[in-house]
Amino acid sequence: MGRISPRDSWKVFNKLAPHYDKTNKILSLGIDKNWRRKVVSFISPDKPIHLIDLASGTGDLLMEILERRSNVKKAVALDLAQKMLLLGEKKMVSQSYFAKVSFKVGSALDVPNGENAFDCATMAFGIRNTGNVEKTLSEIYRILKPRGQCLILEFSIPKNFFFKALYLAYFRYALPLLGGILTKNFSAYYYLNQSVEKFPQPKELLSLMQKQGFSRCSFHSLSWGICTLYLGYK
Repeated sequence: MGRISPRDSWKVFNKLAPHYDKTNKILSLGIDKNWRRKVVSFISPDKPIHLIDLASGTGDLLMEILERRSNVKKAVALDLAQKMLLLGEKKMVSQSYFAKVSFKVGSALDVPNGENAFDCATMAFGIRNTGNVEKTLSEIYRILKPRGQCLILEFSIPKNFFFKALYLAYFRYALPLLGGILTKNFSAYYYLNQSVEKFPQPKELLSLMQKQGFSRCSFHSLSWGICTLYLGYK
C-alpha cells in the first residue's frame, strides 16, 4: 500500500470524487451537517460578504453557507481536485445562488487572489491536506480584508480517555475498512486516519494562527472533540 503525501492528496480526492459524498455521509453518520451549521452560525447574517471556501471539494460547506446567509454577495470555491469541484458545481447549478459562485482550480498554499480580497475565508477538513499548515494560514491572512474572518473546521482527537479509545479504534480500523470497501480505495482511508493523528491539536493550531497574525482566536470542540472549529480575525 503506497503512502500518500498531503501535497498529493488532491489526486486521491479526484479518484474518490464519484463516491465521496455518499461515503462521507455513511462514515460520519450524518453529523457532519451539524458541524457545517456551526460554522454558519459564526458568519454575520447582516453585512455584505465576499467569501472564499478553500479546499471546497464538492461544496457542502459552501452550499450550507449560501443557503443560510443571503448576504454573501460573491463566493469562490477553490480546490486542486477538479473532479470534486465539478461535482460541487453540478450540485449548485440549479440553486438560486449559483450565479454568485466562481469555481477555481487552485491551492490554499497559493491562492490566486490579491491581498485584502475577502471578508471571510472558510475551510473544512482541508488544512491538514495542504502539507504546510503555517503557509496555509499565512495565505488566508493575506487574502482577508482587515477584520476579515477565518473559520476552519477540522478533525481532532477527543480528550476523554474512553471516548478517545473508541474513536481511535474506529479511525484506525473500522473507517479504513469501511471506506475501502465503499470506494475500493483502501489507501485513501488509511491516509485519513494517519493525517488526523499527525495534525496539530486545538491549542497548537490556535498558537499557529496567532503566530501568523490572527487575533481574537478561539476554538470550539464539536461532538465530544471529534471535530474542532477554529475562529480568528485579521
